[in-house]
Amino acid sequence: MARGEAEFYVYALTDTGLPETLRVRSRTLRTLRVGPVLVIGDRRRERTSPTAEALQHQHAVVAALMDRTDALLPARFGSSLAEASLREAIGKREASLVEALALVRGRRQMTIRVFGEREPADAGPDRRLSGTEYLKGLQARAHHVPPEVTAIRRAIGGLAAAERVEPGERGLRVTVFHLVATGDLAAYADRAGRLDLLPHQARVSGPWPPFAFAPDLF
Repeated sequence: MARGEAEFYVYALTDTGLPETLRVRSRTLRTLRVGPVLVIGDRRRERTSPTAEALQHQHAVVAALMDRTDALLPARFGSSLAEASLREAIGKREASLVEALALVRGRRQMTIRVFGEREPADAGPDRRLSGTEYLKGLQARAHHVPPEVTAIRRAIGGLAAAERVEPGERGLRVTVFHLVATGDLAAYADRAGRLDLLPHQARVSGPWPPFAFAPDLF
C-alpha cells in the first residue's frame, strides 16, 4: 500500500444486519455491503505489522464480533485491499462465501491437539530421497491420518458438522478442528474431555470463531 492511500482492512465477513459503524474493543469498525456479504473492517493508510500485540488484538476483535452475529468468517491477519479491489474479489467468490457462511451459521470451532512422539508414518519424507520420491512422500504424509483421529471421530460422533485435520510438527502429532453447533458445545466438551489417547495427550480448546473453516479472501 502506498503511503497515504487508504485501504479497507478486513476483520471478518458476515451476512446478517449490522450497523454501518460499530465499536469493538476500543476500535470503530465499519461495514461494507457487497451483494449478500457484509464486510467488517476499517480504513487504514499503513500496513499493520504482525506483532504479538496486533495478532492478539485481532483475535479479540473477531471473538467479540461472534457475539454480534450468528455467522462469521474471520479474515486472515493482514487482509487489506482498496475498496474497488475488495468488492471485485468478494464478487468473484460470492457463491463460495455464501456457502461458507451457511456452514458456520450457529456454530463454533473446537480444537483438539494431540501431543506425543511421532511415528515413522507420521513424519515427513527423508530429504535424502530423489526429488520425485520426496514429493511423493510429502503427498503421502498429507493424506496420512494418525490413528488418534479415528478415535477422536468415534468419540465425538455426529456432534461435528465439519472437520479439518492438520499434521503436526515436532511434539505435536496432529490438530483436529471441528465445527460444532452452539447447542452441542457442552456435549462436545464432555466427550472430548474424556478422550483416552494414551500414550499420547489430547488438549481441547474452544469455543472459538471458525478460523479453520474460513476461506482465504485474497
